[in-house]
Amino acid sequence: AIGLHKLERLGREDQRGKVRALLEYTIKNEGQSNETMYRRRKHWGKFFKTAAGKGWMQANPIADLKLPKKTKRSIQAPKVQEGFTEWLQTDGLQAYEIAYKQAAEKILANGRKKYKKKRSLPHSPFKVQVMMLLSICSGLRVGELRALKRWDYSANRQMITVRGAVEHGTQNIGRVKTDEGQDREIELPPFICRLLNEHLLQSKFKQPDDLIFPNNVGNPIRSNDFSELCQPIRAACPFVDEKTGKTIHFEWKDLRHIFASNMINQLGPNWPEVAEVMGHTNAGFTKDKYGHYIENKEKSDRRRNASAAIIVP
Repeated sequence: AIGLHKLERLGREDQRGKVRALLEYTIKNEGQSNETMYRRRKHWGKFFKTAAGKGWMQANPIADLKLPKKTKRSIQAPKVQEGFTEWLQTDGLQAYEIAYKQAAEKILANGRKKYKKKRSLPHSPFKVQVMMLLSICSGLRVGELRALKRWDYSANRQMITVRGAVEHGTQNIGRVKTDEGQDREIELPPFICRLLNEHLLQSKFKQPDDLIFPNNVGNPIRSNDFSELCQPIRAACPFVDEKTGKTIHFEWKDLRHIFASNMINQLGPNWPEVAEVMGHTNAGFTKDKYGHYIENKEKSDRRRNASAAIIVP
C-alpha cells in the first residue's frame, strides 16, 4: 500500500498518522517474533529517515511507531531438548535419505522436466550428513557454511578457518558478519574430519579455492536449498514444543543454537570463550542471547533441591 504513494505525500503532517498506523498494524500481524518486528521497524525507520534527510519528504512518519515490549532473547530450548539432537543425526537424516530416494524415483518415472516444477532434493544424503554434523560441531552460520573453501580446512590441524560468507540475497562471497567472527578458527572432532576428508575425495572440484559444498557447477548452494532439505526432516519430527504443544519446526539455523547450547553445557558460563567460537561481537551479546538458558536451568535445579530438602531420606 505504501508503494502506491509518493514519498512527499507520506511525510505530510496530515498523512503521517495513517502511515504509522498502517505499518504498525502490518508489522504486528505478520506473526513474526519480537526480534523480527523490531528489525522491520528499524529498516523502515532508516528508509524514511534517509528520505527526510534528503528533502524528499517533510519528516519520518514512523518516528513514534510503538511495538510490544521486547522480550529477552531465547535459545530455542525446546529444539535442544533431550533426545532431539540425537534424533536429528539418526532418524532425521534417515528421513531425508528416504525422501531423496523417492524424489529420484519420481524423476525416473515422470521425467526431470515434469518433476522439476515440484520441490526437489538436489543434495545427496551423505553431503547433507556432512553439512549437518559439521554445523552442529562448529556453529557455522549458513552463509559461512556455503562459502567454506578447501583451503579453509586443515586436515592435519583438524581445524577450519572462517574467512568468508555468502552475502544475503546474492551468490557473492564477502566478509563474515562480524569483525570478531572474521578469520576465526574452529577445532573439529576427528570423526568430522574423517567425514570431510571422504566428502572432499568424492568431490569433482579439487582446486584449493574451490568450495567444499558447491552446487553442481561449483557455485555456492542456494539459500533456498536449506529450507527444502529441512522439509522431509521436519515432516518426520516426533518432538513437540513443550510450551505450545506443536510439532517442532526444524530449521537449519537451529543447528547453530544446538552448538551454542552444547558449548554452554560443556564450558559453563564462560561467555568470552563461547563468544569467540560463535563469532559474536562481544561476550555481553552472547550472555544476553544465551545467558538465561543456563540461568533458568540453575534456578530450576535450586528450587527442585529446595523442595526435596523437606523429604526425610
